[in-house]
Amino acid sequence: SFGGPLLLDGAALQIEAGERIGLLGRNGSGKSTLMKLLHGDIPPDSGEFIRDKNIRIALMPQDIGDLPGTVYDVVASGNQIHLDLLHAYHDLTSQMTHSDEPDLIAKIEQIQYRLEAAGAWKIHQKIKGVISRVGLEENADFRFLSAGLKRRALLARALAADPDILLLDEPT
Repeated sequence: SFGGPLLLDGAALQIEAGERIGLLGRNGSGKSTLMKLLHGDIPPDSGEFIRDKNIRIALMPQDIGDLPGTVYDVVASGNQIHLDLLHAYHDLTSQMTHSDEPDLIAKIEQIQYRLEAAGAWKIHQKIKGVISRVGLEENADFRFLSAGLKRRALLARALAADPDILLLDEPT
């Protein structure tokens, strides 16, 4: 339950590799709540939630909201592990076209080394690839995108996390 009648009572759900599951129901019946539970955003009131610790779950939320930053920032936020390094690299490379700071190249080289040492370079390339595939401009300000382009950016964020389970809450 979530502040009202029980959503599920005595239910069991098992998701196997390769399955595609559709969840249908009336407005307010708990579909989004169930997805938040599966994603780990909220705990169950009772019972168990058992999942393999190596399973990656990504959620494309129903609510779009106005997230700060560029499309790259929003998409990269789906991969929290190396987020600071990825942001630093992206910011420095974006500055190269607008700045003649003498030590900018040295800073970029330092970040590149740290990205490679941490294994984050592949993640950066994946983020850029996903942004390109969904047809967005990585330096566009997320707040000024249309609702449809914001949804596309949120889908890119979910896909860039390379999830084993992708939860789409009311995709359009």
